[in-house]
Amino acid sequence: MDRKKFNLWFADATNDFEMGNILFNAHKFNGAVFYYIQAAEKAIKALLYLLNLHPWGHSILNLLKEYEK
Repeated sequence: MDRKKFNLWFADATNDFEMGNILFNAHKFNGAVFYYIQAAEKAIKALLYLLNLHPWGHSILNLLKEYEK
């Protein structure tokens, strides 16, 4: 388990999610979607680091497939 990398990636994911909320509430939907996608990617990477896996790439689908293995 790589708790340090988990904490870093999860903190970034939380920050991106909060930024998405700010943009959403300001009706800046394109920006909000961008940050929500970033948050999802980083949260999945955090999970993979917690499981001692080494995520690579930006595809949410591919990262989830790595989790399935």
